[in-house]
Amino acid sequence: MKKSKKTPTIKTKTKPAKNGRITSTHTDLSVLNKPQEYLDFILFIAIPRVKRQEIMDVETQGEFSKKYGVGEDTLADWKKRAGFWDDVMAQRKEFFRQRTADVLLALETKSLDPKKVQGQDVKVLLTYTGEYAEKVESEHRVHPDIQKALDKISKVLG
Repeated sequence: MKKSKKTPTIKTKTKPAKNGRITSTHTDLSVLNKPQEYLDFILFIAIPRVKRQEIMDVETQGEFSKKYGVGEDTLADWKKRAGFWDDVMAQRKEFFRQRTADVLLALETKSLDPKKVQGQDVKVLLTYTGEYAEKVESEHRVHPDIQKALDKISKVLG
């Protein structure tokens, strides 16, 4: 017996709708004919391709179109809507935020294996823990008039 998969609920910078589902704060959903499908499409776009089948039971945009009853032209139009990519980014951040511990474990495990360790992996892990910070040098330019005033002050102060 195959276990039925339930479409995950969007979790972004959102607010609960009256029906308990999550709704976008970047898009006015009231103007859409299929607002839940729109939110599901945001999730579809936000998650990595290799995880789409596992999470949403569809892998391609064409499969999404058929399963959710939304034309591919509509999907293309949704991608052009103001707020769409903001919602995608918010959902993507949430997707990876939920997996941070696993990623850190993988980095730590890899960094302990001399055959697999790469400097960039160690750098990412140490940056996350606060034990490493990139040194950034910057050049500050001072307006010539201000520099003259600073030089005068420096002479006076000795």
